[in-house]
Amino acid sequence: MQKIECAGVIFITSDNKILLEDRRKIKKHGEHWSFFGGSIEKGETPEQAMKREINEEMGYRIDNYTLFNKYTFIPVNKPDLELTYYMYLAKAPLIKDLKIHSRGGIKGFTLRQALRLRITDKDKDILREVNSYLNKGKL
Repeated sequence: MQKIECAGVIFITSDNKILLEDRRKIKKHGEHWSFFGGSIEKGETPEQAMKREINEEMGYRIDNYTLFNKYTFIPVNKPDLELTYYMYLAKAPLIKDLKIHSRGGIKGFTLRQALRLRITDKDKDILREVNSYLNKGKL
């Protein structure tokens, strides 16, 4: 079984919107939107990978964040693949201050809007968990 580890960030705006990356030009799993992040390279910790990916994808140096959760699962459409996501939570920077890479884009969505987007089932599960977390007054 192939195993891939990834690290990403769930960015929350001051009005509780979630920033998502427009992946229509770079989709890998049929998704159109996703969290910012990517694969952990050999020798990297999840935290190092997350920081590198955010800098590469957004031109942003992230300093204030917390580990939200670790998810390990087998995608329904790829039974020979085990994915592990290390998801961090952070307050969102201002979009106008970011330098999104040329193939991507960015937009803020309410939870309801985000759940209607073409995103992976696992990302929908993560969004629901984030919503529960935010409803408890955290962040």
